Amino acid sequence: MEKAKSRKWLAVVFMLIIVLITIYVVPKFILAETPCTTTIGEIAVCRKFTKVNSAAALTFEHNQQGKVIVNYVDEYGNIMMTDTIIGNIGAKYCCKTREFPDYEFWCMQCDSASREGKIEIKEQVVTFVYYKLEALPSLSGVENN
Repeated sequence: MEKAKSRKWLAVVFMLIIVLITIYVVPKFILAETPCTTTIGEIAVCRKFTKVNSAAALTFEHNQQGKVIVNYVDEYGNIMMTDTIIGNIGAKYCCKTREFPDYEFWCMQCDSASREGKIEIKEQVVTFVYYKLEALPSLSGVENN
């Protein structure tokens, strides 16, 4: 009975050591494929035990980031505004049209990345194209609304 208790305590101490090493030795890394995790800062720590005497195997992978550039251009290709989305590889992103005075959204540029998707290692560029609204000709004595 005492051996079983000491094994349990040894397993708990071992896991605490692994957690401390994970927090202080491996910054900016996450545990790969851990279904039961706790996030401490930028580190995900597995808390799942299957058997007290089973060996623990930890796999680390670098938490890589990617970039999505969002351009808002007029019909001549002049950039009116640019947004940048930075996030982890595989994270979802979503871009929306914006309102610009005297301009209206027309279409997505033909070689544009999708307005929704997942961030990839390769930089993605989303381009929204706008056209300038023409002023109505004014008639003498009549106001344009």
